[in-house]
Amino acid sequence: ERAPVTTGVRIVSQTAPSYPDDARDAGAEGVVRLVVEVLADGSPGEIEIEVTSGWRSLDDAAVAAVRRWRFAAATIDGVPCRARVRVPPIRFRLDV
Repeated sequence: ERAPVTTGVRIVSQTAPSYPDDARDAGAEGVVRLVVEVLADGSPGEIEIEVTSGWRSLDDAAVAAVRRWRFAAATIDGVPCRARVRVPPIRFRLDV
């Protein structure tokens, strides 16, 4: 019996988050780390904040951006399936 052939999730398109005005005005910067459930159709399902930036508005902006991302779903023997993945850290940095 052969092992199933699996492929991992890939990001197909991603949108940069908008920098929230309140965070910009406060000079807030930070990094948000998210875990995303990628559905079989490549859309994001549940999004979990694994590591907060320390600013709710930055965290919310990161989640809102990832909601617009599209993925190539993981597959098992060519059949798309649901998977949970860590996406690259989302960095908010003010260019001074």
